[in-house]
Amino acid sequence: MRTPPSWCWPRTPGRIVSSRWTEGDSPSTGSWGGKHSTLSPEGQGNFPRGRRRVEEQVDRHASRCPATMKPASVVAGFLLLALVGGVAQPASAALISTAQEIRIGREAAGQIEAEVGVVHDPARTAAITAIGSRLAAASSRPALPWTFKILNTNRINAISLPGGFIYVTRGMLAFVQSEDELAFVLGHEVGHVDRRHHVAIIERDFFFTLVISLLFGRDPSTGQIASFIGALVRRGFGREAEFEADQIGATLAHRAGFNAGAGLAFMERLRAAEGRDPSQVEVFFSTHPALADRMVRMRELLRRLGYRVAANRRAPA
Repeated sequence: MRTPPSWCWPRTPGRIVSSRWTEGDSPSTGSWGGKHSTLSPEGQGNFPRGRRRVEEQVDRHASRCPATMKPASVVAGFLLLALVGGVAQPASAALISTAQEIRIGREAAGQIEAEVGVVHDPARTAAITAIGSRLAAASSRPALPWTFKILNTNRINAISLPGGFIYVTRGMLAFVQSEDELAFVLGHEVGHVDRRHHVAIIERDFFFTLVISLLFGRDPSTGQIASFIGALVRRGFGREAEFEADQIGATLAHRAGFNAGAGLAFMERLRAAEGRDPSQVEVFFSTHPALADRMVRMRELLRRLGYRVAANRRAPA
């Protein structure tokens, strides 16, 4: 029996829970899970050959969002930003410098870590950082202060913050079945930062504020982050930005030596969950692309990269 990879979270058979949200609640959806999907632990278990599987049972009873997820909070803003909305193309002249982007991301990272909590597990964090660092090195922004951490929640999710602050949840680590799948998930988040999707939204929504700051020689303060996040929650990323992040994630995984075909396998398992109960993998906003659409584009990319899509393997040279 092989020892499971060091990033693996102890297998917890669980159920995906659907919640009906009302005003005052907060969504738990992410780029990867379905609508309001969570992983509820019900016990520990060991699985052969280090493979990780989740026995998902659909609970049709409504559940309530934990009190820690407040809709007006910074955390809710960035968790939602990881999934939804509409992003404009980056302007030719950036209003927010890389240094400012990093400061904004670092401020937001401190807030999200304080509210959700970070898993302090040096071995797993080091393993995830090793994977993430390979992806970041293959990106167009390798010099960013990339960090990769585990959020202490069972929700199946992964998020990125401006400046290279990437998070994966305990729930996601329990859902992925291989290092290659995890590389695709992390690569997707690296892709958002690589293409400056967060910054594009901030520059679009606060264009005049930023221009005035530049005209008067003032640096936009990180104290404005709460206002920035308010706009990001309303709009977030868009369909094309999510498609682009998928493409970049798979491409970076391929360049870094991972099996990019695992990204398609990962999506197929999410789609299977959607087939069992569409509400579990339902898009949260109309601007977020459905898994079926993302899979079509993923197959096209994998063929261009030389993979045999049906078997999720690389084609022989």
